[in-house]
Amino acid sequence: MIQFTPFLTSLIQGLRRVITRAAPVVSAPARPIWAGPELRWIIAPHGDLPILPGPVWTLLWLRLHRLSNRLNRLYERWQQGTLPKPRKPTQRPKTVRTPPPQIPELPAPGMPLVEAPTRLPQGRGWITRRIPEAGPSGGHLHDLLQQPNTQDFVQAAPQAARLLRPLCHALGVDQPTWLQLPPRPRPARKPRPAKPRRLKLTDPILNLRPYEIAAARYFHKKYGRD
Repeated sequence: MIQFTPFLTSLIQGLRRVITRAAPVVSAPARPIWAGPELRWIIAPHGDLPILPGPVWTLLWLRLHRLSNRLNRLYERWQQGTLPKPRKPTQRPKTVRTPPPQIPELPAPGMPLVEAPTRLPQGRGWITRRIPEAGPSGGHLHDLLQQPNTQDFVQAAPQAARLLRPLCHALGVDQPTWLQLPPRPRPARKPRPAKPRRLKLTDPILNLRPYEIAAARYFHKKYGRD
């Protein structure tokens, strides 16, 4: 059985080391290298994905550190039996979300000063698609989720599930059933108003005479329905 705390710490530290080494490369569209007497430009390994500036990787590095600390504290409190009792869900008033602040990035010499976004991407496996070296970290996370003590811990501390789901999503790791969120109930569809039935010319309600019906049909054939 894998020990949760040291295994998680090793996983996060390894992932942070990979990000530290690879972030300077994937934060620029191309990097120059010397190949013999020539200077060649090597395109970053993320292909056609949008380039993420350095502050985004710094934000991820800090969030991984905070995630590791919070999970380890929760796990220790679970083992000691000092987890807080879950609160009943309360309905909070809706608030308007403000965009996160942007951290300015120092430009290269001769380039204009621009502000870089600090919001992390939302696509599944966005870390491993930009940094293939982070793939083993996803495998370690998968192994950690297969341990029975991890399932018992997450079921006792729902806060841990809210921390592990984004990490699984960013690394492209399939979430086990006990970690997945229940499907959201679909809102009830509003009944559509019934369309009025189009009466036929021969309907008794209209009480049309034969010559009136013939005139209406001729008008419809020559000039259309309207």
